[in-house]
Amino acid sequence: MEIQYKKWFELRIFHQYYNDGKIPISLVPTQESTIIMQKNKILISKSEGLFEFYIGLDSVNLDHASLIQNIEDIEFKIIIDHHSFFYYTDLSTKNSEEYFLFRNIVSTPDLIKEKYSSETLVEQLEENVIGMLQINVKNLQTDYLTLSFEARKVFFEYQVIIPTHHNWEIIDLKVLGYQNEKYYGPIEKLIDGVQKAHVFISTETLPLSQDYPVPAELILQYKHGSSDIKELNMQLPNASFNNLHYNDDDQPVYSAIIYV
Repeated sequence: MEIQYKKWFELRIFHQYYNDGKIPISLVPTQESTIIMQKNKILISKSEGLFEFYIGLDSVNLDHASLIQNIEDIEFKIIIDHHSFFYYTDLSTKNSEEYFLFRNIVSTPDLIKEKYSSETLVEQLEENVIGMLQINVKNLQTDYLTLSFEARKVFFEYQVIIPTHHNWEIIDLKVLGYQNEKYYGPIEKLIDGVQKAHVFISTETLPLSQDYPVPAELILQYKHGSSDIKELNMQLPNASFNNLHYNDDDQPVYSAIIYV
């Protein structure tokens, strides 16, 4: 008998950190859901954060509604394909007793996030599993679902080092943020107790991003001897989750040392 596959619904995953839409997340059905999907001829196609669900229909019965009416839930493990996912994602770090459940409800296409405690279940989940995705078929009254992750927000800190051999007289020194955000500073600070730096830190937390459309900029006005005032404009590096630390208030800070 000829089987025709008809699109059932799609799930789009968004992550504020990624600009290219290539979200490092995979979905793996549980053992029970695998059996349900095989029995009902349900297939999934994945491409760059988009999961498309198809259901197989024989040529006699092209109405999929009658085929899925006896399905209650299909469940998936949400697998991270990037080891630093928690560093740039606004999720609490996975622990030994808690897991996240993302599920659909009738009133919105956006999956809701809930946190549950189950040490037994967590022990059964692989290290790279952040939680479970549950699709309730009766609540599925749309052909489009979304799962969204926010980027972690951190303070940005730039430690600007101007070598003494330049013999510059600093007239003005400031940081122009990529979103025109404000910065405290410059505040003089010794790095490792010996190297003087001019430190700027953002007045509010900012989301990490894979790439910023407009980089932050250091603007330096200085004189050298009796020369006229000169201006140096320097693009600052993108904030990276690899350079995160926590301040005295246990708040995450991205820090970069800038040599002029």
